[in-house]
Amino acid sequence: MRQSVIYSADWHCRTIPNNHAVNRSNVLSAKITLNTYRKPYPTKTMDNKSVGIVHGFAVTSFVFRPLLARLRCRSLDATLFRYPSVGLSLPDIIARLASNLREKSPDGIIAHSLGCIATSLAVHKTDWRGPIVFLAPPFSTLPATRMIPRFIRWPFAPLLDHRSLTSASNYRPPVLSNCPTKSIVGRFDYAVPMSCSRSDWVDESCALKTQCPSIFRKSE
Repeated sequence: MRQSVIYSADWHCRTIPNNHAVNRSNVLSAKITLNTYRKPYPTKTMDNKSVGIVHGFAVTSFVFRPLLARLRCRSLDATLFRYPSVGLSLPDIIARLASNLREKSPDGIIAHSLGCIATSLAVHKTDWRGPIVFLAPPFSTLPATRMIPRFIRWPFAPLLDHRSLTSASNYRPPVLSNCPTKSIVGRFDYAVPMSCSRSDWVDESCALKTQCPSIFRKSE
């Protein structure tokens, strides 16, 4: 008989990076059920667990300091996966992230924007298992990138690769059957519209009424 194990990640993040994620006044709570054939176990929390954060396009580590601080206040060992997102190709980003997952293997992942695509493909490549929260995930082609000429690889290489990937007729997002997933999108996010964040394989999703948050304050 199939039982359920609840992975409860009570990630209180009043401040979320970038201007198209989650309003600072909202609480990011990822309670995801993972079907398994094992015996039922008590609720597992992410306390004292490691959480890897994967940023998006053209974002510096400074932007993520408030989020890292909030996660660490919740007894989470939060670390940011750093990579040069400007000019580096999407396949190279995926390869670096896959190598990082093999080496460090965090207990959970929070991915943002373009980092959501890199995360899903890297996880599929490495067979990493654990809960994932996608913030403003661009699962389909972004309207803002349609006008970028293909020959301008710098600094738009990852965005152009994302456009080529998602616009291909045979493109299908990887199904992460071993990972409980949740996506959080903003209703007024014009960089990553809600229509681009829809995906059938995500276990749970929610839309929040968001505007540009203050990303430099640790709490309010």
